[in-house]
Amino acid sequence: MKNNENARDTGAPQATEKVESVFIRLEEAAEIMQCSRSTAQRCFAEINAKLRARGCFVIAGRCNRREFYKAIGWEPQGL
Repeated sequence: MKNNENARDTGAPQATEKVESVFIRLEEAAEIMQCSRSTAQRCFAEINAKLRARGCFVIAGRCNRREFYKAIGWEPQGL
């Protein structure tokens, strides 16, 4: 018997599925903007300062994906 046969189906994605995180990482942002990590970090700092002022939770080195896309003027499908 497999370990997961008795497990409830929670609707959560399986380990093999790639789920887009709510937060975007510095490396991904630098790649999207085609800039250095330090430039992406300055962008993150500005966005995160605005989010912090609104009372939102922020993580160093990461930024809310939706706010990041809005800041750079890009509205991808599905967000």
